[in-house]
Amino acid sequence: MVRTKFLFREAYESKIFPGILPEAFLELIWFNPAIAQQSPDALPLTKYFPDLGLVVMRSSRDTEATHLSFKSSPPGGHKQWKLSRELDKKNNWKTRSLTHYHVDFNHFILIHNDASLAIDEGYNRTSKAEVHNLITVDGTGCVGEKIWGEGDLSNSELFDLNCKGIHNVWRDVPKDAIAKIEAFSNDNGYTYAVGESSKMYYPEMELTRNARHIINSECGYFIFLDELESELEHTYTWRMHSEKYASQVNQNQFEIINGTGALNVFTVFPEARITNVDETLVEEVMTPQRPDDIRRISLKTLLIENAEKSKKSYFLNVLQPKDTLQGKLSNDISVQSIKGDGCFGVEITSKNHIETFIFSNENKIAYQEIESESKWISVVKDKVW
Repeated sequence: MVRTKFLFREAYESKIFPGILPEAFLELIWFNPAIAQQSPDALPLTKYFPDLGLVVMRSSRDTEATHLSFKSSPPGGHKQWKLSRELDKKNNWKTRSLTHYHVDFNHFILIHNDASLAIDEGYNRTSKAEVHNLITVDGTGCVGEKIWGEGDLSNSELFDLNCKGIHNVWRDVPKDAIAKIEAFSNDNGYTYAVGESSKMYYPEMELTRNARHIINSECGYFIFLDELESELEHTYTWRMHSEKYASQVNQNQFEIINGTGALNVFTVFPEARITNVDETLVEEVMTPQRPDDIRRISLKTLLIENAEKSKKSYFLNVLQPKDTLQGKLSNDISVQSIKGDGCFGVEITSKNHIETFIFSNENKIAYQEIESESKWISVVKDKVW
């Protein structure tokens, strides 16, 4: 399939010169005829790759399946981040170059029914947090997006570079400024992952917590919980990019329709919030050898912000992918926010299930008949008609 379909498509669509097609013969270096070909059907549908901080979830191997990927790690993975520094220090080298790695900590992509719903910006030589599906703080992103040391550059040169962006975002990022997967579990019909990335932000933001929790209870949607904490008050912006604009269904629901697939975004917390749908433009020269070969992409961006600046803020959103061929709103779920003693959450009612998800930063949950000394709890009940 790659040889007959994708190589040629890459050659004429990617604008990368000369492309990978003329270099395909190099694959023979890694070809091992002793390894028998086998179908990927035997592979697990959910997989966690610790070094890359990558969590992948699929509903099936079919083209119509739901696919979510979530990433939280240093660029290139933990091993590369650590050993490359050690080698440079040991040999007095300066060989680390991470220009191809994006600012995609705590970033996710979502595909359903062969339709891209939450997307990456694709090729970009000037990577920024704002063009990924993550949280920005007072409009700022990764610590490496800003030039900190003056060096031999004048103030006007520094200003010009900061405005245009930095091609090697990771050049001066401190060793301990990393993101990581704090926890992962895939058991009893639940997949749970949490990525923490507070050290990746500008130090003057004084962030102490930026944790994204993703819960998949296999009921046809994903629960996203972002917890933000800082020593200072901030405006936190929850960003999600798509190929199509989101339309507002009601005060708490947005819908994105992209061909055969669609996505409901239910905004639950913060209660006082500002929502907006905007366009994010990415314009980049593909390669310095061809300065007139410019790639332009228009991202359709859904933004959610806390209405007033605060030190702590929590974003709770429910993302439900669905098929457009089944009717625009035929398989919607209903979402209701809930609050208890020192805890908050959401009750989600689908065709066959009712799920109650509750979170407590104090590890103390008390809501109706539910009591638990836990960070979060999910109770799924079969719906009785």
